[in-house]
Amino acid sequence: MIFKETKIILFSVILIVFIILNVFSYYYFNHIFNLLLFYNWILANTIFDSVGYGLVVYKNEMWFLKKLVYTNREVNFDIKIILTPYRIMQFSFFFLSLGFVLMFDVRVMIYCVVVWWFGFLDYLYYIILNVSIDEYLSWMENWSVHWVFKKVFDYECNKDSFVICAYISFLSLSVLLLIYNLPMIL
Repeated sequence: MIFKETKIILFSVILIVFIILNVFSYYYFNHIFNLLLFYNWILANTIFDSVGYGLVVYKNEMWFLKKLVYTNREVNFDIKIILTPYRIMQFSFFFLSLGFVLMFDVRVMIYCVVVWWFGFLDYLYYIILNVSIDEYLSWMENWSVHWVFKKVFDYECNKDSFVICAYISFLSLSVLLLIYNLPMIL
């Protein structure tokens, strides 16, 4: 079973726990609300991508879609035809969830975009699906901070730079959220 090979269930449970904590923190522990909101946004978008792209498009694990798409007939088709509708759903979810975060704090919304741009969601995607990271990630050079590295420094995105950028963005923005809320804690 595919869910035993991945960590989708584990991260989904973590997301549910964080959402519950986020609701309580809104009323009782306001100083950690923004941090949990940030983490929930990261987890929700990464789980969406792990299931949508990781299982359906890339790994073609949802074999039953053949029957759904072709009215209950087993017909071989290229799973890539699902890619465009998936990308539309992914970007819709991405922007709707950013809008939801914006309702609470514009700073957290900006941090969400930055952590996405630095590739942390993609790094977490690899962790959730239990797949190894390629040595060279040319697709990251099309839209992320690695595009800047490629254009300015002529530096190709490799596994190490990908992981370092992902961790730096996540840890630094988490610390910034904690520092910003430090007066509320003290």
